[in-house]
Amino acid sequence: MVTIDPDANEKIRALLAEGLTQKQAAERLGVSASTVSRVLADHRDVEGLRPAGDAVDAFVCSLGSLSPDTAARVEALRTIARKLDWASGASTGTAAMAAAQLAKEFRALLDELTQVAEFDELRLALLADDDG
Repeated sequence: MVTIDPDANEKIRALLAEGLTQKQAAERLGVSASTVSRVLADHRDVEGLRPAGDAVDAFVCSLGSLSPDTAARVEALRTIARKLDWASGASTGTAAMAAAQLAKEFRALLDELTQVAEFDELRLALLADDDG
């Protein structure tokens, strides 16, 4: 297994900026062309877009105060959202293959949290009626 230099992305981008192809950059760095492609895909610039993360933030704001269990689920949702935002823009490699499964996990956890939030609201309303 070839060890990739931590600065490989910057080196590859510099070589490409000089006008080399990915294949030529790979030859110059002593790695395969697929390695260059993978490094570029893993470091793609998504220009600050994080649609799944933004959706989680909006959803969490709508929940108000959270029980410890719900807060833990929200953190799991945030983690999946970060992974999904990272994987969504990939066109090749592991990230692209993971995007569909991450989207499925994201939707399932979001549905679960919505049900928990609705249950919490109902429980609070019922408790308020009992006090009255």
